[in-house]
Amino acid sequence: NRGGSDMIDFDCGPVIDGTPLEDVSRELFEKVIETASKDYVVKADKLEQFDFMLWKRSLDL
Repeated sequence: NRGGSDMIDFDCGPVIDGTPLEDVSRELFEKVIETASKDYVVKADKLEQFDFMLWKRSLDL
């Protein structure tokens, strides 16, 4: 069990553990389809955490 699983909708960590990328990418694609079809509600919505922000690795001036 990985930490933060109560907040993460999809874990790509299995790729590092040896799961083939093709398998993980297929699961991710299925999760995207479920979400777009409203068959899956993302955890941020369930937890009412609307403060998520994408971080950039570089600073643009």
